[in-house]
Amino acid sequence: MRVLIVNVHSARNLGDDAIMQATLRGLKTAFPDVQITVAANDPESWQRYSTIRVIGSLATWVADPARGAWRQRALLMPVTLALLAGAALLYRLSRCRWVWGTSHQRQLLAAYYDADLVLSCGGGNFYAHRPISPALVWALLSLGFALALRKPVVMLPQSIGPIAGSVQRLLARWVFAGARLIMVREPRAMAFVRETLRVKTPVVLLPDLAFGLAVGMRGETSTAPAPHPRIGVTAIDRGAQDPGFGGQSHYEQTLVALLAQLANRHEARIHIFCQSYGPSPDQDDRPVALRLSEALRQAGVDVTLRADFREAGELVSAYSHLDMVIGTRMHTGIFALAAGVPVLLIGYQPKACGMMTTLGLERYCCDIQDVNVSLLYDLACEILAAEAELRSVIRGRLADLRARGDEWLNCLQEVLCDASE
Repeated sequence: MRVLIVNVHSARNLGDDAIMQATLRGLKTAFPDVQITVAANDPESWQRYSTIRVIGSLATWVADPARGAWRQRALLMPVTLALLAGAALLYRLSRCRWVWGTSHQRQLLAAYYDADLVLSCGGGNFYAHRPISPALVWALLSLGFALALRKPVVMLPQSIGPIAGSVQRLLARWVFAGARLIMVREPRAMAFVRETLRVKTPVVLLPDLAFGLAVGMRGETSTAPAPHPRIGVTAIDRGAQDPGFGGQSHYEQTLVALLAQLANRHEARIHIFCQSYGPSPDQDDRPVALRLSEALRQAGVDVTLRADFREAGELVSAYSHLDMVIGTRMHTGIFALAAGVPVLLIGYQPKACGMMTTLGLERYCCDIQDVNVSLLYDLACEILAAEAELRSVIRGRLADLRARGDEWLNCLQEVLCDASE
């Protein structure tokens, strides 16, 4: 079986890396003879995956999506769309495979033509806060071209919505309606697909695939008591990612004040982690982590900065030795929870609190727009005081996740059986 995985971003984000590891492991277990091609925005970052073929995504034909440079070749977009439409029409009418362009472009076209199944990788690709979002449009078109070729399309566990703009919503409705199955990772995403977009495609609520990677590593969890609370922290530069977010300075100052209080009043040991290393500057956590660590040192706090992780499993192992994690990236929460560690999550998109809600831990998720020292400090103290009870709750939730670990593969097999009939 030949599988094409699209809408893959970058392995420099260790959340994406974890999803890919779990996806490949599951596919190779369920389909031992599977041949996998990955179309990625940052193909160089995936080269260490030697068992798959990695090429640039459709979006790389018209822009540099790995670095957020969407206006680089804007005039190519309508030409590329016309060529893709012509290729799809020709294939449907005569089964003629029209290929063109560079060697990488020709390889991607061949992968689309050859695919027995096209998967939209798990993650959060389908949202837009503006009426025109090139990233969303090309994520949708990456699936739309497969649909135009009449290939079976399945969306692995996704965060979907919000999507601004009537044109973008119409495009999303058409693409999602053509998929054989949509897997979502939060109830909010399911409601958006069913109620807002009114899509009739079957929708299944399943855990983020990164849980599948991390849950298997729980044996490394440290149970040795520590004389002082060990608190891990991740932070992002949301202001660089979203020009409409004006609270970056307040967010960073709040984290510094919170961590200083925890260090001074609870003798906590602070460990700042970097979970994403690019590929674009706004997606690199190292500058903001460095700013936080320097501000804490100036405040007299003993802080450790860890910016040396290159693989998701290393980060999961590091989180497993903590007493609590205060994170802003959603996969910070997933990695820590999968290691049995309580989490206080700051959500910069709805997916973060959506994930916590599915585990019954929504009390410990705050929107980045609403953060303040008092709120976060009270919640952090509550977590520290109830750490043993929370670990027990988390273990129960993880047992449920483990029991559902193969559901996404079962869903894929059902789709393939239906497609062959």
